[in-house]
Amino acid sequence: MKKYIRILKRDSLLLAAIIATFFTYSFIIEPRWVKVNQYELKIDNLPPQFRDFRIVLFGDIHRSKIVSAGYISKCISKVNKLNPDIVLNTGDYITGKQGYIFDIVEMLKTIKPEYGVYSVLGNHDGEIVAKGLKQAGIRVLRNESVTIEKDGGILRLIGLDDSLSGYENIVKELKDAKKTEVRLLMMHNPDLFKILKLYEYRIDLIAAGHTHGGQVVIPFIGPPLVPSIYGKKYASGFIREKKGLMYVTRGIGTYLLPVRFFCRPEITLFVLSDEKDSGLKDD
Repeated sequence: MKKYIRILKRDSLLLAAIIATFFTYSFIIEPRWVKVNQYELKIDNLPPQFRDFRIVLFGDIHRSKIVSAGYISKCISKVNKLNPDIVLNTGDYITGKQGYIFDIVEMLKTIKPEYGVYSVLGNHDGEIVAKGLKQAGIRVLRNESVTIEKDGGILRLIGLDDSLSGYENIVKELKDAKKTEVRLLMMHNPDLFKILKLYEYRIDLIAAGHTHGGQVVIPFIGPPLVPSIYGKKYASGFIREKKGLMYVTRGIGTYLLPVRFFCRPEITLFVLSDEKDSGLKDD
């Protein structure tokens, strides 16, 4: 009986240690352990002016009680260290109180790539957030496009609003795509990839966020919960479908619970190339 009690105590202590380790890692370590992914992105007929052009993508900051300004500042420092030519953000800057945006305006101002910072709004972002982004010098695209010229070469950047209407002019523009320009599209919710059949148009890269990769990923199974009508199909990373190539960032913040498991926050660098893909380089 005493031997049984000793074994029970030992097993209980082991189980407690495993649970404590899991919670420490998932709630304290991984949510702040940012991964910098780097890809060389091959584009057919890439204008030579945009060879080695550096695009940094991040999103889903979710400034809130559980995502501190200090952590966001460290993430922005990582963005700047990548020496981007342009920076794209897929929205969701805050959770809850819209005024949180003003906690990070000064930090966002420090991102100063030569060709600007562009963003779309997420489902958590309202007009107050849009006002804060304007103060930070960030151009918000709401069902519109901008032309970026570099030594005569053209890059067209399209931004979709986080709604289910107002896309008519954008769809027309997508149909009239020119082969001589780089075409990028950014949006918050990756479900629009399917809803608007964006894979039918000539777009070199579509960038999205929103899902956080599910935040919790079960090995060999995937994320059990993804905020998408298509389940885990568009959870994170590269998605190829017909003509389309979409990249869904896991974002840098968390929502509801400050937890991540096998789903590290990320910042992504794309380097444009007319050569063969070099693949992923981890930090």
